[in-house]
Amino acid sequence: KHFFWLSGVTTIISTLMSFIKPAVNAYALNCIAFHLLYLTWRELKKCKDRRVHRMAAVMVMWWLLAISSWISDRWLCGLWQAINFPYFHSFWHVLIALSLLYLCPLVIYFDVCYEMPSFRPKLGYWPSDSWPVVVPYIALEEPHKQC
Repeated sequence: KHFFWLSGVTTIISTLMSFIKPAVNAYALNCIAFHLLYLTWRELKKCKDRRVHRMAAVMVMWWLLAISSWISDRWLCGLWQAINFPYFHSFWHVLIALSLLYLCPLVIYFDVCYEMPSFRPKLGYWPSDSWPVVVPYIALEEPHKQC
């Protein structure tokens, strides 16, 4: 119940801030990423699955590219407009979406480990592990019951 209220209040405040002080709101929302990176790092210290570590590294790579394009857009906007290349903000949206594509399965993986310990989460990639661009997913393996 507390989480519900905290999420609701945070959503309302950040929405209002986007109209009142958009720049402050943007920096505040980006600071949430540092908290998520810290939580991911703490969970990775306990995790032995190399595939999970690899997915976290890919997520951080996408996030670094996204935040770099956002900072470049914010701080060097005049330069990019002078050379007629005002696309860094759109790059930010695409790259942060890719980062979240990897973050969401990570959060689900760690949540399953804690909330449903009888299941073993297994990280998979669609369409195949060998493809350069993939969509990660979590498959739950049920433990075998022995009679």
